[in-house]
Amino acid sequence: MKKCLIVSLLFLLVLSLIVSCISKDKSPSQKEEEVAEKRGKIFSKTQNKLVGSYDIKGINPNGAKYKGKLTIRKVIDAYEIKWQVGEGSYDGTGLVDGDILSVAFANDDRTMFGIVVYKISTKEWLNGVWVIHPDNKTGTEICYKSDVTPPTENYKLISPSQPVEGTYKISGTSPAVESTIKYSGTVSVIKKGKVYDVNWSIGEAENYIGVGLANNDLFAVAYAAPQPPGFGIVTYTIEADGKLTGRWTAHKAGGVLGTEVWKKQ
Repeated sequence: MKKCLIVSLLFLLVLSLIVSCISKDKSPSQKEEEVAEKRGKIFSKTQNKLVGSYDIKGINPNGAKYKGKLTIRKVIDAYEIKWQVGEGSYDGTGLVDGDILSVAFANDDRTMFGIVVYKISTKEWLNGVWVIHPDNKTGTEICYKSDVTPPTENYKLISPSQPVEGTYKISGTSPAVESTIKYSGTVSVIKKGKVYDVNWSIGEAENYIGVGLANNDLFAVAYAAPQPPGFGIVTYTIEADGKLTGRWTAHKAGGVLGTEVWKKQ
């Protein structure tokens, strides 16, 4: 009887060790991907597929349709985008947050700028909504690789999880070669339909203008500096307490990121 009991205990011990080893064989990255898939996130291996050339078709706010080409390349933590639509070309800088690619864009002479928010699909297409500053009407754009069937319906933004209009105190960090530069100031956000006008005041004489789109818990803003003409992208996570936590980069800044936090006054 004791011998049978000992054999049974040994069998259970060996079985538990086997189960434990099997569970340990699952790498942390596999576990992270499982958790992320439940949250609807797309991982870096999918984000890397963003790089390449796309055909695009879009609709302007006035209803006019257009077609063209788009290329995406990765630069450290950011993406550089180039559009060719008819005889016009546009440059962009983008950041990925989960399954959303937000891109600030401008024309060649920097006389206009805007923001586009794309939904990233695992089927290698992008489905986006865009607006040009200071308009308050949006257009749509679908980007797809040549061997991919594009979606038939345009993406619709999800209402923001928290209202973002208002006035905020801000604190941020600006990436520098030798050390991080801290800054502070205020920012105001005014809602115009589905579009947001954003105005920063930093220090005594540093001002920026921006245009933003809210999508669930993401607030993406393209910003521009009056002098010299330049632009960049910032994406914020809208927190439950009304705080916005963001990261930003300027166009042609080499993909390095700054940070910025908003707290309502």
